[in-house]
Amino acid sequence: MDDTRSYVQKTLQAVVILAACCVLLLANLGLPWAILPLLTGLSLAVVLLVGWWAMSSQVVAGAHRANTLEEKSRQKRRAGGLILLFALVKYPMVAALIWWLTRVWTARELAAFLIGFLVLHLVIAARGLGKLLSERP
Repeated sequence: MDDTRSYVQKTLQAVVILAACCVLLLANLGLPWAILPLLTGLSLAVVLLVGWWAMSSQVVAGAHRANTLEEKSRQKRRAGGLILLFALVKYPMVAALIWWLTRVWTARELAAFLIGFLVLHLVIAARGLGKLLSERP
């Protein structure tokens, strides 16, 4: 559990540094209109990552606490309920946000939003690739 917590914390630290660099770069290039959409997309990705991590850590912690067969069965039902609740809250909220943004923002602002959303995913991919390449056989 501590490994995943440190992984998420280190990923978020890298994202904050990268976001600050992106904001400074956009301001320097004279593209201040792209800063808010980029940060909004990045914030959405971070909220979804932290929400998924919190929900999955609750499921894992509950599974480790279960000792008897009855407790394991109850934890299994609870885990399914947590995953369903997370999905039922997440997907409609994200859909409503994207629906609203497509009505309010222009195409270039939506592109900046999408790039901001992808920044977190690129950081995760870069961290995974770096770990894969740095492992010694």
